[in-house]
Amino acid sequence: MEIIKSTREFIVAGLWKQDLSTLSGWQRRLYRYLRLLFAAVYEFGEGVLSLRATGLVYSTLLSLIPLLAVVFSVLKSFGIHNKLEPFLTTLVTPLGARGPELLDHILSFVDNLRVGMLGTVGVLTLFLSIVFLIEKVEDAFNHIWRIRKPRSMVRKVSDYLSVVVIGPFLLVFSVGIFASLKSTYMVQEFLAIEQMGRVMALVTRLMPYLSVSLAFTFFYMFIPNTAVRFRSAFVGGLVGGILWLVAGWIFTAFVASSSRYDIIYSGFAILVLFLIWLYVAWTITLVGAEVAFLHQYPEACIKYAPRDFDSPLEREFIVLAIMREVGLRFRRGLDPLSSLDLSRILKVPEWEVRAIVDRLIKAGLVHEFEKDPVQVLPAAPPARIPLKSILDAVRVSHGNLETFLEENRGYEGSMVPELLRKLDCSLERALKDMTLEDLVGRDLPEAPAPPTSCRD
Repeated sequence: MEIIKSTREFIVAGLWKQDLSTLSGWQRRLYRYLRLLFAAVYEFGEGVLSLRATGLVYSTLLSLIPLLAVVFSVLKSFGIHNKLEPFLTTLVTPLGARGPELLDHILSFVDNLRVGMLGTVGVLTLFLSIVFLIEKVEDAFNHIWRIRKPRSMVRKVSDYLSVVVIGPFLLVFSVGIFASLKSTYMVQEFLAIEQMGRVMALVTRLMPYLSVSLAFTFFYMFIPNTAVRFRSAFVGGLVGGILWLVAGWIFTAFVASSSRYDIIYSGFAILVLFLIWLYVAWTITLVGAEVAFLHQYPEACIKYAPRDFDSPLEREFIVLAIMREVGLRFRRGLDPLSSLDLSRILKVPEWEVRAIVDRLIKAGLVHEFEKDPVQVLPAAPPARIPLKSILDAVRVSHGNLETFLEENRGYEGSMVPELLRKLDCSLERALKDMTLEDLVGRDLPEAPAPPTSCRD
């Protein structure tokens, strides 16, 4: 019990309170990966990834045949469509002996679907079903990456079709490169060494799963509507590949021991198992995407620390800190800060910063220069931006108390509106004539001792 208690205390407090700048290199990396692991497990436990995986299963069933038909048609024109089948076999391997049988049925449907004979409406419907599937995947990835704006329809069509065409080519190319290297004279001589031969045999067995990791990496880089670093996408892809390998072993054992499904579902048993495996596969895909996001933005793990970013005081602190940093940057004549820069400076998740920056833009207090990540500068000289208006940007949705009260009528005659007006007036008196210039210009060499009460 003592071990469990100390572990819980470490996760709740110690893991997040530790100042990483005081640690050595390996200790700093260890803490970062522990935070990443905890954040990924916590996010999965929230159930949102599971819910989105369920939705993607439905989308996959609708779009699987059209997607494979287009992919095979493109690869067939280059005479390399058969190279993709081993990869597809890997995807259904966890279904056991009946997996190849199911794959044969799917591929027979694909062969019977003649893309060239569908006509204009049929081809359009085919491509729209593919766009529908990848749109759902992008929506799930954008949720993970905290991206609010999806691609435009024109970009969706062009980018999605690029993924459908380029992705399979990259898979076939990677497998072909590996096969070509194995056949070279130098590699053959190298493999003649017994120990090296064993290593290569192991790599050959793991090659399908490495292909899965590469596929994940490709998706994590190109599907989200934001710039994803290759290293982060590869870490997410590697985690996804490992989870795929482990889940495949477990699912294979589950299928082998579930002969009752054949009795209960008869000929539909393989379809039920296929649906379950699709759910597992999409869950693994989304978990890998979460890992890629947390690896690229380690400051996002701060969200899972014991700190409430939704509290009014927290938001007021963040908006003042943002405007101070933006104002300092403006006064020194430096390049504007991005939401990512502000996130790192303030140690606040980037999407929390973006949410407040959006409010500042809406209130006309800052100008937006770049979209991804957003970069901002003050909309006016600091001396012309009242501190009260900065706080109002996060205190009231419209930046105006009277408008807010007008939209929330129903308490006229009670103390609620009057109390809010008194609080607003008190704040206005306290900040009378104070502007962003006061916040930026008064860098005291020694901070004064905080008052013990409001009467001090």
